[in-house]
Amino acid sequence: MVDEHEMEFETADAGASETVPIQCSALREGSPIVINGHPCTVKKGGKGLSTAKTGKHGHAKVSIDAVDIFTGATHQAQHPSTHNVDQPVIKKSIWQLIDIDGDFLNLINAAGDTQKDDIKLPAGKFGEEIKSDKEKLENDSSDQVVWVTVLSALGQEHAVKHDISKGPS
Repeated sequence: MVDEHEMEFETADAGASETVPIQCSALREGSPIVINGHPCTVKKGGKGLSTAKTGKHGHAKVSIDAVDIFTGATHQAQHPSTHNVDQPVIKKSIWQLIDIDGDFLNLINAAGDTQKDDIKLPAGKFGEEIKSDKEKLENDSSDQVVWVTVLSALGQEHAVKHDISKGPS
């Protein structure tokens, strides 16, 4: 029998957040930022950040142009420079491509002890390049393999790059 003040927990996690706060004025070109729920990076080349002068309410506004790290779509936002915005925690991992099963990649880490089969084959030219390189290596006697770089942020994981080599690059 469970006591009135006793609680039972089935699972627990480390409590790691998917985002961390950062003040708008601390953003720089290339900084990660969440805009409308999308993990992005601030555009580079002097086009990503602009600051307007302080207005009658005393806050300078920062205009942000950013690119979605997964889709390449452009997102824009405007915030007072003293306010905090969310910065996504982005994790990068490199996996060896074992097989392509329909629309999903079968991957294994470099140590060979963890498999992943829930990463979708990218659409378009990038996905076709991965397929083509995998097929080329199946008929090749070299010890080279296809390595896939996976980015994880805000509960999403996507293949963003691939390379052919003997080891992860």
